Amino acid sequence: MKSIFQYCFIISLCLSIQVTYASRVLPGSITPHSVGLFWDKPEDYKQIKEYQVYQGKRQLLSTVKNHCTINGLRPSTKYEVWLKYIYNDGKEVKMSSLCFTTRALGKRFDITRYGAKADGKTINTTFIQAAIDACTPNGVVYIPKGVFITGALFVEKNDITIHLEEGAVLKASNDINDFPLVKTRYEGRIREAFASVLNIGKLDNKVRYKNITISGKGTIDGQGNVLADKQTAAINRSARAHGLPIINCDDVYLTDFTIQNPPTWCIHPIFSQGVTTDGVIVDSDGYGLTNADGWDPDSSSDCYLINSILTTHDDHIAIKSGIDAEGREIGIPSENIYVSYCHFRHGGGIAVGSEMSGGVKNVFFEDCTFENADRGFHVKSRPGRGGRIENILFRDLKAERFGRWGLSVDMWYYQTSYHSGEKSLAEIPQMSNIRFENIDIEEVTGPAMLIVGLPESWVSNVTISNFRIGKQQGRSIFRYCENIKMQNVSTNSAFYETDYTKNLGFSSQCDLNNKYDFTYSLVDPYATYTTKALFYNLKKVADQNCFLFGQQDATSAGYGWRDDSGRSDIKDLTGMLPAIYSWDYMDFIRAGANDAKSEKKISRLTAEAYSRGSVNSYCWHFFNPLTEGSFYDTTVVVKHILPGGELHEKYKSILQRVGEYARNLTGVYGENIPVIFRPFHEYDGSWFWWGANHCTPDEFKELYRFTVTYLRDTLQVHNFIYAFSPDCKFKTLEEFLVRYPGDEYVDLIGMDNYWDLRYESEKPEVAYEKLKIISDYARKKNKLCALTETGQKLVENPRWFTETLLKVINGYPQRLWLSYVAVWRNSLKGYYTPYKGHPAEKDFIDFCNRKEVIMEKKDNNLYYIED
Repeated sequence: MKSIFQYCFIISLCLSIQVTYASRVLPGSITPHSVGLFWDKPEDYKQIKEYQVYQGKRQLLSTVKNHCTINGLRPSTKYEVWLKYIYNDGKEVKMSSLCFTTRALGKRFDITRYGAKADGKTINTTFIQAAIDACTPNGVVYIPKGVFITGALFVEKNDITIHLEEGAVLKASNDINDFPLVKTRYEGRIREAFASVLNIGKLDNKVRYKNITISGKGTIDGQGNVLADKQTAAINRSARAHGLPIINCDDVYLTDFTIQNPPTWCIHPIFSQGVTTDGVIVDSDGYGLTNADGWDPDSSSDCYLINSILTTHDDHIAIKSGIDAEGREIGIPSENIYVSYCHFRHGGGIAVGSEMSGGVKNVFFEDCTFENADRGFHVKSRPGRGGRIENILFRDLKAERFGRWGLSVDMWYYQTSYHSGEKSLAEIPQMSNIRFENIDIEEVTGPAMLIVGLPESWVSNVTISNFRIGKQQGRSIFRYCENIKMQNVSTNSAFYETDYTKNLGFSSQCDLNNKYDFTYSLVDPYATYTTKALFYNLKKVADQNCFLFGQQDATSAGYGWRDDSGRSDIKDLTGMLPAIYSWDYMDFIRAGANDAKSEKKISRLTAEAYSRGSVNSYCWHFFNPLTEGSFYDTTVVVKHILPGGELHEKYKSILQRVGEYARNLTGVYGENIPVIFRPFHEYDGSWFWWGANHCTPDEFKELYRFTVTYLRDTLQVHNFIYAFSPDCKFKTLEEFLVRYPGDEYVDLIGMDNYWDLRYESEKPEVAYEKLKIISDYARKKNKLCALTETGQKLVENPRWFTETLLKVINGYPQRLWLSYVAVWRNSLKGYYTPYKGHPAEKDFIDFCNRKEVIMEKKDNNLYYIED
């Protein structure tokens, strides 16, 4: 039988979240002697002193919670009870009555009478399974005190109770052969996995089971610290057994026991309707486990978690409904999920998603406390999932410490980058109607809030009210979201940035701040926060007499290899990755090119470098737009692509591709990745079509200026730091400025210099004087400065890095003021950092370990402005 529901009245709260103010029997909770009740708190619940439960005129109990258990009932008896609200001012509101009939009192089947021994060594699988199979309707399989070792047990019948006496331990054996493979769902996909200690129901569409209870003060121990590794080695990590799978079942009641040490997810209802977990202790932390979630309803409905304590090694709770195409095809949502009056110790926090392709709706987290969670409240998805998350409430929650964020509603879960239009409409998730109310968090070791949708699917209708964070770090982000309302929000003046938002409304009681004193003027006054922060911190690097070191294509090509593995010659030699990565628009911005593979590879590597805290720069070996030949084709073209020229529209269309790529470079929270954009480099040479011999100074300056303004103002690209980098042909500042477009178009002044540092003709003093010209000018004008390209083609000088390059930078009385230095890429034909066994190996390692040379490391912190 389904649980009996007696509805009282229905009201619609703001944001269209439909809440039924109803008292109801908790699913599966009717036993011969007790019943569990649950009710939704009314809109004015803050004014209620207590709730009282009556049978006729007799008061049975009172409570301040929104649920209770009535004990002392008689078996096979019909009862009628009703609920009364008692307000602080003395007002009383009586709700409609609720009827139920207690279950019949069945027989007891003691497993020791079937041969089970509590000696901690006998494998009791056959004996315990015999008791389960013998159990008649409404019977109780009784497990007395003691440690019972067992393999997989299967409960595939209706109207049965498994009762673990206090001190009883149902403990998995250490032999994976005691656990056959069964069909289950894990991480959103139907697959085979090892059976669990106790398996309730099975994945068979032809049969469902109902009225199943697991009770008592005993313990289920999954021995995950032993079995997880064995099961992974035997098949793979997805084949690990779950703690307590509940599959294709209705009205399941879990109460009072402890479940611990599962190989992976602990309590996992799959395709089930009506599961109550009341007073259960879940413990999966401290056993060396991974992916050991606590409570994960999966395409299941009417699930309740109350009065429980969870300590986990991953998400405390994750609401799921299948993944990607498979999840959408099955199409069974998780809905009507209630979590209240639980305590969460260490773990991964509360999550809705990310495997949510079947949909998730009507989820309520209320009246819970948290000690130390690795992550805050998280509503999550990603492109490819599809599905919809809606009507989610977080209310009356208190936390001591969260990592990563306070709250996050985002569609970027483990998504390092995403190009708009990459997925079909069916693959794009949707999120709406999410509320956070009356929440107090003492400390967050990350940003206060992240609300980030997708270009095709904005997060909509989020309300945050009476929300406090004592301490927080980083910036809050609101991107691709609309109708966000905040009232009485205190975050210790957290800084926030917005990008693509509509109707972002803060009341006067909110202390979030999007104003800060940014001393420097960038070319783009609307540059994103991370772009400004990068500029700010690159100046700090130079001020500290340090510089970032990097290389062209550092993780996409090397000496004798070219792939997308992310390896690096620099790391192979030094154990460290570079701090700056130079890339090239050339491969995917040219006529007739459709190199989607290259574009995807470079954008991914860019995102990975950014996620590790490093810097990305892009040059542009621009194929001749007139002839569609190489960038070395010096047919005159500049005047033809300027405004008024016959190829101007073509040039604008090419810039549109540049801009689209830049806007689609996104970080893990959907923010645009800052890029140092270095167009028309080495313009003072004659080898490129934009070189000095092929256009006038005025034509070049007009080309550079138009490129900047069109990208910035028309295409709304706001994540570029614009770099101006000639070759080394100049000797004076006046010569350098001949083709300079003006300070209002340049953020970074650089120089490419191979010539003065080439083998057997090294002139470090000449290179120094030229760099000093641009270094001094950059510092005077509040610009950045860099040696944007350099190196020896085969590193012929075995001490080039420490005796030549470092001499140029800091070997003269007036040290150069540089933010970064980059060498060209490695290949078999030419390499600019040595390989293992090369004569320059030791010198290069010494160079990378110098205190002034900054390599990639987590604490570089280049994308955040310290207060």
